Amino acid sequence: MPLIRYSRYSRQQVNEELEPDLPFTRGSGKWGMWGIVMVGGSEDVVFFVTFGASAPGVVFDDESIDVDGVLAWKSQLSQTLRDEQIRKFLNHDGSEEGKILLFLRTNKKSDYVFMGELTYVSHDPVAERPVRIKWQITDFDSEKARQALPDLQLCEPMPGSWEQNRSGLVETHSTGRPVKSGRRVVDAVIGRQIDFESIGEYNLRVGALGEQMAFEFEKARLRSLDREDLAEKVSLMSDVDNAAPYDMQTFDKHGAPLFAEVKSTTGPLKTPIFISSEELAFAESHSDTYVLYRVYRLDCDAKRGKIESFPFRRIQEAAPVPVTYTFSI
Repeated sequence: MPLIRYSRYSRQQVNEELEPDLPFTRGSGKWGMWGIVMVGGSEDVVFFVTFGASAPGVVFDDESIDVDGVLAWKSQLSQTLRDEQIRKFLNHDGSEEGKILLFLRTNKKSDYVFMGELTYVSHDPVAERPVRIKWQITDFDSEKARQALPDLQLCEPMPGSWEQNRSGLVETHSTGRPVKSGRRVVDAVIGRQIDFESIGEYNLRVGALGEQMAFEFEKARLRSLDREDLAEKVSLMSDVDNAAPYDMQTFDKHGAPLFAEVKSTTGPLKTPIFISSEELAFAESHSDTYVLYRVYRLDCDAKRGKIESFPFRRIQEAAPVPVTYTFSI
């Protein structure tokens, strides 16, 4: 029998629905006590979440769901960003094999409510033990969620200073007034130091490796067209002019110039990417000769990833949303 969304389940009932051949033991074993459960015989994962719960060394009092159905979640205390399981979570967009199923309760004495499936949104690039991840509850219905969990408080969307998408590009929205402390900023609400220098280094590493992959890909493409002469002329603008509003100069098979922008992410193709107003203006004015290269699922350590190219019209269809503003006080 399939799980019914916004219905209540005990741990035993979830065990019997998803892994009936495994006997249930209350307060013991993966179904009896674990917060993250790998479903035997499948790639599915179950999250059992209790808002306000605690564990030795960590309190989960800042876990929440906003009105858009974005869950702010913490991993187990022992987990780091290098853990295999966490790396899989950070690549989970709902399109690959395996689901992440959320069962939520607001107090320890009640059963869990099945909230639906989760897809990755963002993560804190520096926090570990526990890792902090934001998940989208797919097809979230706030009214049904409130009916199922009357004491559930849905907060307004507020990414917070740990917002980090898989591209390594950071969009910061402080939840409180930041207090300057030397060369770092201490977030007044979260109460931890954010190492912007480390985040910047990570951004540069992802971006530089993605550009190099696109550069090699373009040269190989032109060589496959018997245009070794053009392959030798492909250039990265970081080596020529860092102020250029595009990343790479390349050519079509007839030798006509093409302007390429490279956007790299460590997550899947659907990971949101950022484009500056200057980059977008240049793309619009050179729409017939503009190419967007998406490097995704980029593994910086293994130097592997996937790459796909798109014409300017795909940017138009995506309808970019402005998220950054400039002002003086």
